[in-house]
Amino acid sequence: MLEREHQLLRECADALRFEFIVLELKLGITFCEVAACTRDADRSRRNITLAEDACSSAKHFFGAYSDGYPMRRTLEAKLFELESLLRKLQRRR
Repeated sequence: MLEREHQLLRECADALRFEFIVLELKLGITFCEVAACTRDADRSRRNITLAEDACSSAKHFFGAYSDGYPMRRTLEAKLFELESLLRKLQRRR
């Protein structure tokens, strides 16, 4: 009984971690989009910094997933998208 509860809690924690990472990556992508569209240099820099922070946060928790994790490819694709946007924005600086 206790083992089953522990398994359910672990699964719930994994699902929440996954959702958190996805949200951080989406947030970072949104910050990049705002930075790319604004004409205000300060606002652009601020949004790039926020996107970098979101990327860093996602990477921190991303390490918890092994190569065999079924949803890892989804996370890798979003991370690749965010890092690509950040590289483009950083070249524009």
